[in-house]
Amino acid sequence: YLAGRILSANESRGNSENNKNNENNKSNENSEANQAIANIEYKVLEGDFETALNGDGFNMGLLEIIEKFDGTTAANKANLYAGIAYAQQEQYEEAIKYLSNYEGEDNIVAAKAKHTLGNCYSQTGDQKKALELILEAATQANNIAVTPACLRDAAAMYEAQGNTAEAMKLYNSIKNEYPNSPIANEAEIKINAAK
Repeated sequence: YLAGRILSANESRGNSENNKNNENNKSNENSEANQAIANIEYKVLEGDFETALNGDGFNMGLLEIIEKFDGTTAANKANLYAGIAYAQQEQYEEAIKYLSNYEGEDNIVAAKAKHTLGNCYSQTGDQKKALELILEAATQANNIAVTPACLRDAAAMYEAQGNTAEAMKLYNSIKNEYPNSPIANEAEIKINAAK
């Protein structure tokens, strides 16, 4: 009986030490992942997409960060940046792959990512999915910086499909709900042209 209790106590202590080691390893991995993303994310902002994706010989690229640090916040952010980099290079299938893996915590960033994802689907010909994502992004953002752009893009898609009534609803939403947005002027021009 006593031997069983000792073994059980040792297992508990061992599990506790393993948990601490796992937490320390995870913390070190997160720290390394955060440093890796910090070293390369500026390349996306500069428009140096190839270097951002593949690294510069000293710093790992987004694709390696995603693979090496899967499950970390940095890898999630790398998915966003990789999706943007591919979209900017008009490699929409690749952009969709990475943007679909991005899980945004900030509503505005997540909405912008969803808007970009929707535009990528549009470029691949999947207008239904594109409209769904862009309208979701408009609702999710619900602000003057993002929503009018989403509504404008969705309205343009409806126009391209010949669905002028739906397009006008969205242009009117922009005009009425976001009158101080620069896009409100574009919406008003579209509304007046349709009269």
